[in-house]
Amino acid sequence: MCIDKISMLITYYNQEDFVEKSINSVLAINYPCEYEILVGDDGSTDGTLKRIRALEERYPKIIRVYVAERDIKQKYNPVLRASALRKKLLSMASGAYYCILDGDDWYCDTNFIIEALEVMKKRLDCSVVSFLYDEAFEQKDNSLLRRGPYPVGFQEKVVSKKKYIRRVYIHAGACVFKKYPDPIYMKMIDDCISFDDNDIVMNNLRYGEMFHVNRCIYCYRQTITSVYHAVDITKKAILNVWGCDANIFLCPGYDRYFYSRYLYSILVTLLLSRRIRKMYSYEEMQKYTEGMNKSILRTILHDNCDNDINRSFFFISIFFISIVHPRTLLKALSDSIKVKQEKD
Repeated sequence: MCIDKISMLITYYNQEDFVEKSINSVLAINYPCEYEILVGDDGSTDGTLKRIRALEERYPKIIRVYVAERDIKQKYNPVLRASALRKKLLSMASGAYYCILDGDDWYCDTNFIIEALEVMKKRLDCSVVSFLYDEAFEQKDNSLLRRGPYPVGFQEKVVSKKKYIRRVYIHAGACVFKKYPDPIYMKMIDDCISFDDNDIVMNNLRYGEMFHVNRCIYCYRQTITSVYHAVDITKKAILNVWGCDANIFLCPGYDRYFYSRYLYSILVTLLLSRRIRKMYSYEEMQKYTEGMNKSILRTILHDNCDNDINRSFFFISIFFISIVHPRTLLKALSDSIKVKQEKD
């Protein structure tokens, strides 16, 4: 690992229209050190890889490409596939710092790497430098409507872990991360089935503090066909509780703060647990929680879980957190009733 080098990781799957914009935004950045661009393609079937290869030919000393194998006849979980691709790129990264960019997003600032590395070299306890991000919504005429920056009104410099975990969201793409040489660092990531957005941030918070810079650097494209936006309330709740499991696995010791962060989704999953049990078998749930010695998803949906979290402590914690957040409880109740009525 080179101590004065940063690795820029970019992942794609069937995103040929966005390749040039995203990679060019990385190439346009002013770097105060050596850098590499590691591009991962998840077996795209359109022209994505061709466009990536064209840029690789132009910048052979900077861009390296990894192509994941994909059986076109097999149905994959898109979150797990994207997670596996990010893990692979991170294992290939030779820099002491890294950034992760989703293929349809792009950077809108050229100096944030300079500022982030200055912070990390001055503050040795800093494991994440975060910035603001915009959301870019696709319009019918193919234009983009940008909203932001987010999080709104967030101006802290040194960010409290407990406060961040409880109620702050910053896209992983709007962060610069320190990569630790400790072999446990990569082992934890490898053992966690998910390595998606929040998981990436929470993993680094395990090792140090977050320092925030109040400037927008990242554009987060919003599409109705994304994995999260394309599913209903029930499946969104399951995805979020699954995310909570991954966050707790990667950043242990903050369970009740994660319960607060994901309270709405935990409550919806609890209220719709009978319906969800019919949707997913125990074996299917095991696939989502593989490698995790504790799982809220298993605890809620299945009683026969060995070595799982303390059920009594979990349900008592959720009860008291719900009392503190009555609006969240009422919304979860209202939405769950609507789901039941729609299905019935």
